[in-house]
Amino acid sequence: MNQAWTLQKGAALILMAFILGLGVAVFVLKTYNADATRARQDEKTYQTLSQAKKALIAWSVSNSKRPGQMPFPDRNGDGNYDGYSDCNSPASTFSYSFLIGQMPVFGQTNPCVSPQVGIGEDFIDAQGKRLWYAVSRNLMHKYESLPVTPTNDPVINPNIINSPSYAWLKVLDSEGKVISDRVAAVIIAPGNAIGEQARSAAAPSPNQYLDSFILGGTTYSNSSYLVPDQAFVMGLDERMVGVNDTRFVKPYYFNDKLAYITIDELMAGLSSRAAAEAKTKLLNYKKSTAITSPPGYYPYASLLGLIEHYQKNNQYDGFLPILTATQPTTSCSVTYTNANASSATCAASSFVSIEFTRTSGTFTTITGSGCQITNSDGTCSCAITSSSGGCSDTTGTNQFTCTLSGCSTTGSLPGSYVFNGAFKYPMGTPAIVQANTFNGICRCGANSVICSSSSAAVGDFSNQYATLPDDFNSVATNSTLPSWFTVNKWQDYLYYQVSSNCTYGQSCDSPDVSVGNKLASPAMIAATGAPIISAPFAVKGAAQTHSGCDVKEYLDSLENTNLDTKFEANTKPRLSNYNDQTFVVMP
Repeated sequence: MNQAWTLQKGAALILMAFILGLGVAVFVLKTYNADATRARQDEKTYQTLSQAKKALIAWSVSNSKRPGQMPFPDRNGDGNYDGYSDCNSPASTFSYSFLIGQMPVFGQTNPCVSPQVGIGEDFIDAQGKRLWYAVSRNLMHKYESLPVTPTNDPVINPNIINSPSYAWLKVLDSEGKVISDRVAAVIIAPGNAIGEQARSAAAPSPNQYLDSFILGGTTYSNSSYLVPDQAFVMGLDERMVGVNDTRFVKPYYFNDKLAYITIDELMAGLSSRAAAEAKTKLLNYKKSTAITSPPGYYPYASLLGLIEHYQKNNQYDGFLPILTATQPTTSCSVTYTNANASSATCAASSFVSIEFTRTSGTFTTITGSGCQITNSDGTCSCAITSSSGGCSDTTGTNQFTCTLSGCSTTGSLPGSYVFNGAFKYPMGTPAIVQANTFNGICRCGANSVICSSSSAAVGDFSNQYATLPDDFNSVATNSTLPSWFTVNKWQDYLYYQVSSNCTYGQSCDSPDVSVGNKLASPAMIAATGAPIISAPFAVKGAAQTHSGCDVKEYLDSLENTNLDTKFEANTKPRLSNYNDQTFVVMP
């Protein structure tokens, strides 16, 4: 009996162990299934965020009238979340609350900006909630200003990256550290209501959808669009913060999922759009000129430098020549009578000022009127007036002086001249006089000539209009650029190279421009991107200024700046020290 009893107890223990093990297995399996379900939901939400990000970039880049601007959110200011982009009630006082709301599906029927079409798709997260969206003020029409005019539109080109009117948005990690401070827009999946959130009203406030938490005494919130921080946070999901986690103030409620668009990402798309527009107009120009001058040709370039955009004879690289000069050629000359003495004479009425930069040494004293000392005291700039003026150093023998008849140096003053011109164009834009090509010891800059101090030299300046080729950016050659292109000054951010035998009077039978492995191209365009102003620098080795005649101020690699006709492939990755985008121009 004792043996039977012992066997029964053993069987009972085995049965109990089996039942207990089965229960544990069921619990583990249930927990695993729940975790797997949440993982699938998170994956779906992040896929939706990625799709919404692509759609928002595409919407902005493809905007027919204002590429780069973003749609207004569907906010609760009109008493509902109806999927419409809310911008039809201009306000007298701007509020950042205008720039946060749900992703707009539709455009407004009475928009403040035209065209104001919606994204066209209702993006929802895995819990069935519409995505939210906040956008930088830098990319929005200033509709709080009345009347509504195009002047209320921001100028959007690569310059806005480093010099925005307002600070870019920030995205922080779960510890409050900056992930990016160059954010154009954020997209947030709100998930299910948590904590005390209530969404039953017609238009709940953003904090009923978007979450916040307290870490180290600081509140991080996705629902408050605050200045100056304007920060949004990629917080930890509440499932990942245990009861013993002392970093966060409890209770901890957070389930937002976030994606963001940097201004660099958006600008890459906009640069491609602008380059594609320029390419189309260049090809139209070629076809148009082929009618009267078979087989047709491409325009000359304009010289690099500020606001210089007219064709220059035999200029094959520079900016797009979007302007037409209306005045005849005006020349001036620089003469070095010996290594250390020089003079410059020209039609003074054509110039605003002339400046001289010493190769070494500094100026200390201003004489006369209309002059100033700049550039760490190495440059003397003089306005062209009837009275004489100039600069001198402590000895008084080394001088630079100007009158209406010209300027001159005395003493040991090797250096360079810059002529700042005021020629008038149909658009009313002043231009800078450019230098001819020199041989030997003088070289030509965008608006300067630099001569060696080792021997004497003589050279000439001229604005050299190209009068024979047909105008580019013209109705006559079917090459008129859209207004958004010139209003946003994209002509300053596209470098243009044309084969020398594909311009006026040439056959273009053996073009010599190459972009990567694409050889024998008639022309190319490189979108320069924003100046690289911090280390690691581009090939220049210092901060780019995006000014002057040195191509290294605009383009980034050795291949793109060695002044031949070969350029990097379009597939070259964008890096912190390389943001050029190259495009072939050929039928």
